[in-house]
Amino acid sequence: CDIEADNHWSKLYTFSEAYSVASDIIEKDGLTSEAFVTIVKSMEDKWGKESPVLKTFRSYQLSGAGGNGGSQGANVNCDPQCRDDFICTFQAATRSGYDNCLLERKHSWKRDGRTIFGIVGAVMFGIILIIFVIIRRGKERRYYESPGSVPDDVKNLERVDLDEDVI
Repeated sequence: CDIEADNHWSKLYTFSEAYSVASDIIEKDGLTSEAFVTIVKSMEDKWGKESPVLKTFRSYQLSGAGGNGGSQGANVNCDPQCRDDFICTFQAATRSGYDNCLLERKHSWKRDGRTIFGIVGAVMFGIILIIFVIIRRGKERRYYESPGSVPDDVKNLERVDLDEDVI
């Protein structure tokens, strides 16, 4: 058996390749706290969906892990609570910081892609739409209820009784 032929090595990812959102910082200063903060911020949800950066992290987290690694990687659905767990783990240095982070995220306006601005925008759109419909219906009602003008040639016509024979 030829051992050399059986062993095939391939290059794995580099940190700056995997987390390209901070590659400029990493190239300039190395792996600094600024690079780490940039990466963690990019792991935040994008319109209520898991960010590609967090999904990349989850796929690399258990790559090559034996045992049940396949049941916990990026192929497993990570709901908002799961994503909050990851983000708070990265942001907090203590257990109380982690708990406070989870509590803040639970009660924040930003959940599933909705923000206070999105809610206000939707309400404003609804109000404008209702006003538009009311004005439109009012104009239509006035149009059909008004007597309108009668052309002069119609005014000068003599009234014809239906009982008379018209030839």
